[in-house]
Amino acid sequence: MLDKRHQFRILVRFFFSRAVDLELLSPGGEIDKLMIQFAAILAAFNFVVTYILVPRYFTSTQPHSLLVVSAWSDEEFLISTTISVVGLFIVLAWENLLPDAQDSLALGILPMRTRTIALAKVASVGCAVGAIVLLVNLFTSLSYAGIAASDSSILAVLRTFSAYWLTMCMAALFTLAVFISMQGIAAQLLSYRAFQRLSGMLQLLAFFSILAAYFLKPQLATVGGLTAPQNRSWLTWLPSYWFLGIFQELNGSANPILLRLARHGWYMTAWAITIAGCSLSLVYGRTIKKIVEQPDIAPRDRSHHSSGALSRLVELLCNQPIDRALILFALRTFVRSRKHRLLLAMFSGIGMAIALAYTESLLHGEWEQRWNEPNSRLLVASLVLLFFVVFGMRIVFTFPYALRSNWIFRVTAVQRPARYFFAVRRSLYSLAAFPIVTVSVVFLLAIWPGRPVFAHILVLVTVAVIVVEKSLCGFRKIPFACSYLPGKANLNVTLGGYAAVILFAAHQGGSLEFWAMQRPARYVVLLAILLVWAIRARHCFREFATASLTPIQFEDRSPTEILTIDLRRDGELLGGETYVEP
Repeated sequence: MLDKRHQFRILVRFFFSRAVDLELLSPGGEIDKLMIQFAAILAAFNFVVTYILVPRYFTSTQPHSLLVVSAWSDEEFLISTTISVVGLFIVLAWENLLPDAQDSLALGILPMRTRTIALAKVASVGCAVGAIVLLVNLFTSLSYAGIAASDSSILAVLRTFSAYWLTMCMAALFTLAVFISMQGIAAQLLSYRAFQRLSGMLQLLAFFSILAAYFLKPQLATVGGLTAPQNRSWLTWLPSYWFLGIFQELNGSANPILLRLARHGWYMTAWAITIAGCSLSLVYGRTIKKIVEQPDIAPRDRSHHSSGALSRLVELLCNQPIDRALILFALRTFVRSRKHRLLLAMFSGIGMAIALAYTESLLHGEWEQRWNEPNSRLLVASLVLLFFVVFGMRIVFTFPYALRSNWIFRVTAVQRPARYFFAVRRSLYSLAAFPIVTVSVVFLLAIWPGRPVFAHILVLVTVAVIVVEKSLCGFRKIPFACSYLPGKANLNVTLGGYAAVILFAAHQGGSLEFWAMQRPARYVVLLAILLVWAIRARHCFREFATASLTPIQFEDRSPTEILTIDLRRDGELLGGETYVEP
């Protein structure tokens, strides 16, 4: 039998290897490739931030005392970035924070202590979080040690360097403790089945909350912003300013405002760690023994009132049975599958983050245009959301949920393939394009006059038609019902490519639309061009769907190149011993 230390090392490696879904994010599903790619991205981001922010301090002619104060805003930005990046990683590793059915059924019967399993899981997440903190602050820590130091002596620089890393580690620890506390408290208050349902909602709420807080929080890291009475509530609820105070306290600052923020930060961090530790102990002491094997999200009773109301609503919107079947199948898949909800949330969250970045200056009054008057930034924001949600839904359609649905659709495929392709198109309209257009109409009508809103809705609907028709041209799969080859999507590259293209198109399109809305003739020409494009897109999709040699695809095609299978990993994971994954 292995000793406790050996068991602990094995479990740490095992939990670390399944922190995120490798089949979706990494080509070939290999953890080493995923780590190298993410590490390069984070380190490159930190290098770019250092290259942009740091030179202005070393070339400035201001006294050092003034430079230290002016660096508060950049220090708060770095702390906020660390908290946000760590938070987004924890959202991706959401299911690895607490024990699941696999841990209970596979590890619970092995001769090892529950405390060893709990410590190994926490250590695996902690190692990943520590690596992220290191990469996000690799270059800035070396630069800001010389900027924020009280003087140019070696001891002062070393003190600032140590204070910087201690602050970032505490900020990451606080973020991890908050999310563990959220899950731990929910696991204790609810049954395991109810916790599974609520956990997915908490995951999405955490994802969007992190993005909203990062992009919409006010910039208060100045003497005036920190001393203004009206900002006291903001300073009480924004953790980045707490850790700014902690950094200044560790660095030797005697500013009473920063010291008050530091005391509040120490207090909240201690409470978060205490609650996380207690809830985690209760989870491993009580919940892990009650977990039984069941689906990701258990199906609801079809006789439930909400299920019947949803079916009747879809029946009113769609008169064809195949249309209703695909829409309800897609809706219930998103309700039951965390993986698909998270993938869609990643795309829509990126779109929301970019939209919030466009609207932030309007909300704070830092732009020449006002938010309650027609402006280009809100036009771009609505286009960004439309593009990301539609393309995100289209990509999520590719990944299967239950392979039994594959055979069900094969056996019941009594209609022509074109009928199924048209039903998939209606599903994308109903689940992605229509909700975004509706939300945009309601929001803009609440703040703008009716005429510019009507003009923008015509453009938005036409663009939605173009995007939906173009994205489905060549898509021969039924959503969630086609087999999938692991690693084929390579989302860590796909996300960046789609984001760059979509952002450019939305920015140029929104600016062009706002320019055209100033003159009726311009607007008519722009709308006419978009209408011709939309008609052409629908015609191309119809030609594709009704072609006689266009069958439904139920099996993903294997790549032409030869892939190597590295069987040594099974033995190397245990240092040479035979190991079978639970």
